[in-house]
Amino acid sequence: ELAIQTNTKLRAQALRIFRQTFSVTHALQGIGVAVAIVGLGLALASLLTERRQELMTLKALGLSRRGIAMATNLEGIAVATVGIIGGLTLSLTLGHLLIYVINPQSFGWTLSYQVPWATMAGLVTACVTASAFVSYGVGYWGASLPAEQEA
Repeated sequence: ELAIQTNTKLRAQALRIFRQTFSVTHALQGIGVAVAIVGLGLALASLLTERRQELMTLKALGLSRRGIAMATNLEGIAVATVGIIGGLTLSLTLGHLLIYVINPQSFGWTLSYQVPWATMAGLVTACVTASAFVSYGVGYWGASLPAEQEA
């Protein structure tokens, strides 16, 4: 059976399918933030175990456990910020490419391009805040690591 539809009806169906396809995006955003924070915590913990001598030097210079945690906190926030800047740059570029290049070539039409600034600001805030807590905790833990003994 051959079904003929108007361009308006086809567009409406395509938009409905897009909405259904991307309805899972909100859950994926939360999962992405959680995976990023766990990855950051593990990376910082690994770095601190490798840098035990540096931590011992900082302790010998009079830096407290809290001070070491704050230094690690700043490091974690910096790593998260660089990742966020890279991720936002790539995602906005890919979104623009999808909407203004791929859709017109593949379908003959495009979608309106609206950046969800409030959602992005919320995710950035969540990432930086969680990174600050995780990196401080890892730094506080790392400050209590014993120095490696040379055999």
